[in-house]
Amino acid sequence: MKSKNNNTLKIVSITVISISLLTKVLSFLRDLMVTAVLGAGSESDAYNIGYLLTISIFGFIGSAYSNSMMSVASGLFIKDKNSLEKTVNNILSLSILLALFVVFLFWLFPAFFVNILASGVSVETYSLALKVSKIGIISLLFLVLSSTFGIVLRIYDRNIVPSIGELLFPIPSLIGLIMGIDSIDILIILLVIGYMLQALIQFIFLKKEHFKFHFYINYRDEYLLKMLSLMPPMLLSTGLLQINTIIDNRTASGYGSGSITSLSLASKINGLAYTVFAASLMQIIYSSLSKAFAQNNRKELQKILTQQTSSIIMLVLPSAICMMVFNNEIVNLLFVRGNFTEEAGKVTAKILMGYSVGLVFSVLRDICNYLFYASQNVKLPAMISGIAVIINIILNLTLPKLIGIQGVSYATSIAGACSCVILLFYMKKIMPDITLIYLRDVVSLVVSGILMASIMISLKAVYTDDMLFLIIIMGVGIIVFFLCNYFVSYVIKKIG
Repeated sequence: MKSKNNNTLKIVSITVISISLLTKVLSFLRDLMVTAVLGAGSESDAYNIGYLLTISIFGFIGSAYSNSMMSVASGLFIKDKNSLEKTVNNILSLSILLALFVVFLFWLFPAFFVNILASGVSVETYSLALKVSKIGIISLLFLVLSSTFGIVLRIYDRNIVPSIGELLFPIPSLIGLIMGIDSIDILIILLVIGYMLQALIQFIFLKKEHFKFHFYINYRDEYLLKMLSLMPPMLLSTGLLQINTIIDNRTASGYGSGSITSLSLASKINGLAYTVFAASLMQIIYSSLSKAFAQNNRKELQKILTQQTSSIIMLVLPSAICMMVFNNEIVNLLFVRGNFTEEAGKVTAKILMGYSVGLVFSVLRDICNYLFYASQNVKLPAMISGIAVIINIILNLTLPKLIGIQGVSYATSIAGACSCVILLFYMKKIMPDITLIYLRDVVSLVVSGILMASIMISLKAVYTDDMLFLIIIMGVGIIVFFLCNYFVSYVIKKIG
């Protein structure tokens, strides 16, 4: 039975990665077309502010909302499915009311929210951002719905459906861009429609699971109160990570027109590997870990954790190495066309380099956070996130002055690495019987990564401007990485 469950998890993971990869391809195609149309100037900055504001507001509370709900709902799924449906409806009803209140508040005081993210932009950018942000904030309601539906689907082991919802998100924007739409107002509206489709498809699949939704509020529900008791530390932890994003954008906004766009594009490239190979799989891990903790099954918990962590890092590390070696070439290939100039591309590439060096640490940090959340130890991640934010603030005040705007991304990476190391230390102290990743896997990954980087750097010396040759070099490097990882792992097992 366990073998069957492990095989099912592998199949689901591969399917989710495939869908996520296709989603990212469509999202990048959308970003390419938007960049070609808007370039790197006032309109593109306003578009990104309008998009990022909603994401930042939801991110500030959304992760804490999702993580605390997953922990409580997973326990209910094991113990009492009838109470699960009732509690989910209670939480969802209150969340919809809260989202509507935030939207109304945003419409009343849009300048306050825009100032939080981009106070240093030009008057033209600021004026455009005010207008499009009031449209974009409507997405908050659909993000709340989508998040709740996704949690319930994962608890019911329908992990593929949330990924299908994400696949639908960029499609309205792509259709509009193909039709020649270049108005940032309409482009933001198409983003809202994308979020609506994402929530709708999940709702349809949940109805097929006979999960009944109805408006219901009970402030005294013990499981609601349990979720609310978990939320404050999680809110502090995830909210502080969003503060990092706000700090990064505020710092970048002081480096002239197009700086926020460059920061955003570099972050999206870096986020490609994270989202495709890590984010979706970590949600599956979190659901499985929460159930294992609810059943007090430490053996299953350990197996899930080490297998999935090793698999995720094995996928993320080659991506990080490619970005470090070929940051300029990747940015040129993806974005330098139309109104996006080579100079803007060079700035974006430098920022990408800073983000890529911290990618693996960010993944390990988030897996550690999910492990603590699953065990309902939520205070420690909050404390460590606070330390990371302080480090990020200090570095944002110093590094950009020394090395330029790319200092913003290096500050984020260093802060993420510090929080990762501290989390790992406390994980071994609090849960000594749990291992995140085995030493043999670390050795295999490091050796494979060094060999891959060495080969790509050597081949880069004879690199021309032929993009096909660039893709071949990266392909060769990735193949070498996986072959080396397999060989080293085999040798270590034989020796051991």
